[in-house]
Amino acid sequence: MRNIVRALLVMAALLAVAAAQSHPSFEGTWYMDKVHSQYPAESVTEVIQEHGEAIDITITEKRREQPTTPMQLHLTIDGKPTTSTVGPNKFTATTHWEEGKLVTFVEGERGQHMIETRQLSSDGKTLTVTGFHQDELKKPYYVRVMTRNNP
Repeated sequence: MRNIVRALLVMAALLAVAAAQSHPSFEGTWYMDKVHSQYPAESVTEVIQEHGEAIDITITEKRREQPTTPMQLHLTIDGKPTTSTVGPNKFTATTHWEEGKLVTFVEGERGQHMIETRQLSSDGKTLTVTGFHQDELKKPYYVRVMTRNNP
């Protein structure tokens, strides 16, 4: 009986390690590399916190002559929709892992939609955020190359 319990505990531990390794961790504070990005803001900071199947992202953009207001996103990676509000706009996001990328389908109240992907480089130092809008879902609308190093 003890051997069965030990075997089950070892299997559970191995599954936990495999699950942790199957998806990269984006946790941390990321800063946009303006030179390598195609994005209209002067600067962008993303603070990403992971809590099991939930990912919270605070995005702060600095744009010319516009006030800086952080955007709070709450995503779950279980494929269930979440609702967030950015300014006066509400949107629904559905997020899942796809070949090492975190893929989020976003739909707004007025039918607008987009896909945003987050992919970590193999060395873990660069996070690339790519947005695809409306009917151009094959061609990137924007690309933010993010690093953990403070600019």
